[in-house]
This record gives sequence, C-alpha cells and structure tokens, in this order.
Amino acid sequence: MKRLLMTLVVGLVMGACGGVMTGDEPAAEGAPLGQTEQAYRCGFCGDGYCCPEIETSATCPNDCGQPFCGDGVCNTNESSATCSADCGPVPVCGDGVCNGGETSTTCSADCVPQPVCGDGVCGTGESNLSCPADCPCSLGKCW
Repeated sequence: MKRLLMTLVVGLVMGACGGVMTGDEPAAEGAPLGQTEQAYRCGFCGDGYCCPEIETSATCPNDCGQPFCGDGVCNTNESSATCSADCGPVPVCGDGVCNGGETSTTCSADCVPQPVCGDGVCGTGESNLSCPADCPCSLGKCW
C-alpha cells in the first residue's frame, strides 16, 4: 500500500511539473516564447535567465549582466549627459519639449508660462471665482 501511494504521488508530481527532463531545456531557454510561456519561464533573480520586462541589468545583474551604457535602461549612475543611448538626448532649450530642468522662466520657448493670479491677464484655468483680480465681471458677464 505504501509503495502504491508513493507511486501515485510521484506520478502526480511529475505530471504537474511537466514530466521528465529531456536534456533539451537549455536549447529551449533561448527560443522566443508566448506571453503565457514566458510567465512560466520567469522564476527569480539568480535563476540564470534574464526575464524580459521584469529583470534588467540594474535590478538583476546576476541574470542580465552588469549595467552599462547602451543596455536600454537608464540606470542610476547614468543621465542624458553621460548616456544618451539609454536616457535620451540632453534637453536643449528650443527643442519644443519642456523637459529636464527647463521651466517657463528658464526656457519660455519650450515651457508655456503658467497663469499667475494677479498678473492682469485672465489666463487658462483662471476664472472670476479663482482669480477675480484678473477675471472681473463686467456688464453682467464673468470671465
């Protein structure tokens, strides 16, 4: 009876775990997988497999290698100035994008000035309720 139960347990475990190792597994490691299959392959950091979109060279150097400029991840020791390949181009005033340390004060060409209550202009987002100094009511109409 003990032997029968042991055989049954081993059979269930083998069936649940995918069966017997065939020796083809290492070659299968490099094969592209569907999303469902990918979830099964991704184990943990240190399992020898760099799981795409989950592990990176910064989060798991054991599986994915040491972080370096050009690995596709803007790591903590990289910036646009030191590694534009990973972190994007260095922000330049006049490039049409308000990014980096640019503000409406330092780069009005890229960063639209935010309305300031009291500047005499009824700007976007201001109203008679939020800024009556800039948006007064006149002739029965409030701006």
